[in-house]
Amino acid sequence: MKIKVGVIFGGKSVEHEVSIISGLQAVNNIDRDKYDAIPIYLSKENEMYIGDLVKEIKNFRDINNVIKNSQRVVMINNNGKVDLVKIPSKKFGNNLANTVDVILPVVHGTNVEDGSLQGYLKTLDIPFARM
Repeated sequence: MKIKVGVIFGGKSVEHEVSIISGLQAVNNIDRDKYDAIPIYLSKENEMYIGDLVKEIKNFRDINNVIKNSQRVVMINNNGKVDLVKIPSKKFGNNLANTVDVILPVVHGTNVEDGSLQGYLKTLDIPFARM
């Protein structure tokens, strides 16, 4: 069974665009025999998004379109797994968008690379790679 790696990129930083490039390079170069990469885009408003549009660098020419047509999620620790839960949540039906085993933060600059994101992940007791 493959390890599901959530790759977080973007963030509230002047290096936002550089982080998008770095994050998607990590997603595209991960060993697919061992890992399933789940790209998680962190907007400049610190909101997380997943979906088909966040997988392609060309789509980020229009970030507003990416945000509008992607699924916003929040992370929740669920017995050692990381659930990516849909926002807004529905009253009925499944709100689970995906699950990951570990987080790989590929971020640059203030508010993310300075340890803020890692502190958030530690608070949730979510396993992550230290950069």
